Amino acid sequence: MAIQIKELSETDGQDIFDMIQEIGLGENSFTTNFPDKDFEEFKRSCLEWFRFQRE
Repeated sequence: MAIQIKELSETDGQDIFDMIQEIGLGENSFTTNFPDKDFEEFKRSCLEWFRFQRE
């Protein structure tokens, strides 16, 4: 199985949110601090993260 790692994008949608939920908060050595309960909260967090990265 090939693994592809890509940077999050402002256009990422429900499919990426679902993948993060599937990975969980520490499975397979991957971790995330993105909200995993609510898609809208996830989108807000992405936008905040992108703003922070651009500063």
